[in-house]
Amino acid sequence: MNEHLPEMTMHAQSLMDNLDNKLLPSGVRKGVNHWMFQWEGRLAKGISDFMDNIGTTINLVMNIFIVPFLIFYILKDFDVFERSIVSYLPRTHRKSFVMLLKEMDSALGNYVRGQFLVCVIIGVFAYIGYMLVGMPYALLMASVVAIFNIVPYLGPFLGAAPALVMAATISMRLVLMVVIVNTLCQLLESNVISPQVVGKRLHMHPMLIIFALLVGGELAGIIGLILAVPVFAVFKVIVQHFFAYYIKRKPV
Repeated sequence: MNEHLPEMTMHAQSLMDNLDNKLLPSGVRKGVNHWMFQWEGRLAKGISDFMDNIGTTINLVMNIFIVPFLIFYILKDFDVFERSIVSYLPRTHRKSFVMLLKEMDSALGNYVRGQFLVCVIIGVFAYIGYMLVGMPYALLMASVVAIFNIVPYLGPFLGAAPALVMAATISMRLVLMVVIVNTLCQLLESNVISPQVVGKRLHMHPMLIIFALLVGGELAGIIGLILAVPVFAVFKVIVQHFFAYYIKRKPV
């Protein structure tokens, strides 16, 4: 049987070719062959592009999750950093510098709490939207949206990827509904919820929040979007502190 397998395969292929020649007109055969050739080329290009970009994608996802953990551990061990830095300062400046560090710690803590609240709110909105459009595993998919909402502006779109993949296996109508739900979440998050919630906790005008996000995204992309608001908040504290220090020392 094994000895005759190649011969049987060639015979079967020849039989299929003969059937195609008899059943399909020449023009149709050429069209099918041309379409198959194009499809193979596109598939090969798609696989090649995916393999080329997979490293970048993994690196991006890792950065998205590393940055919040980095901020968390900085806040957790802030007292250790404070003692280490203060020990190298002259005694006359220690009190002022400790006050500055505490204000920076408070600003970062307020940002983290505000951003967590924004993620929860967007997760609830996404869950309601997914339930209304009939999305399977609505709670799980909404949780992914909430987690990725760590990234301002782009979070709802990045978090929508699993829901879009699942929706594509069901119907194009569901895909469209998922896109609409996440677009609405993105618009609410970037223009209303995040500026209001985070802005109030940091005592910053919503326009300053939006400005910081635009600058951060322009300078450093995704990582810039994540770090823009906390960096801007710390910068604001430093400017206010040194301005108050300058006014205090200025002779009347």
